[in-house]
Amino acid sequence: VDSHVLRWGFYEEEVVDAVLRSLRPGEVFWDVGSNLGLHALTVAQLRPGARVCAFEPNPGMAGQIRSAAAENGLRLDVLELALASGFNDVENFHRIFRRQVGRTPGRYRTEGLS
Repeated sequence: VDSHVLRWGFYEEEVVDAVLRSLRPGEVFWDVGSNLGLHALTVAQLRPGARVCAFEPNPGMAGQIRSAAAENGLRLDVLELALASGFNDVENFHRIFRRQVGRTPGRYRTEGLS
């Protein structure tokens, strides 16, 4: 991924283009399994009015996303949470999300982490 971005300036351009076309100010973008945070960081840069959240369970990778966001003056949340773990129904998803994040998904959507 890194070499592709360095060479061409983007990765999965069609995905990013689709997100940017449909995401309006105030809406929420979740980068699930964020890894390097490339999509989250790109969307935060190009759609500053949107709320961006990167879900990355690996603490080392999550830290790198936070660092990249800070270095570039970007506003986004990074949650060290694996969304695939135990989320087999909506009720379970809400319970686990609330336990990990400290608020419901609806409150996160309107208030973020602050």
